[in-house]
Amino acid sequence: MRKINFIKFLFFILIVIFFFVLKFKNQNLFNCKKAVLNINNIQIELKIAKTDSERKLGLMFINKLPQNHGMLFIFDDEGEYTFWMKNT
Repeated sequence: MRKINFIKFLFFILIVIFFFVLKFKNQNLFNCKKAVLNINNIQIELKIAKTDSERKLGLMFINKLPQNHGMLFIFDDEGEYTFWMKNT
């Protein structure tokens, strides 16, 4: 009986992960606006996170960020903002 419950639980977890991945698959992280910043002849490519959904997703699920790449977070109001990004 315990083995069957464990298998059901494992199946449930896999379904939740599947739907979570589908949800973020369609996020516009890779479609968000981009900018290039030049500092002392060093070119830095930035993804612009301007909308709530872009900021919430941030750099989550990015396995490797190439050198001289980053993300710029734009907010409507001036202030101090804290970040915690899972899976970065």
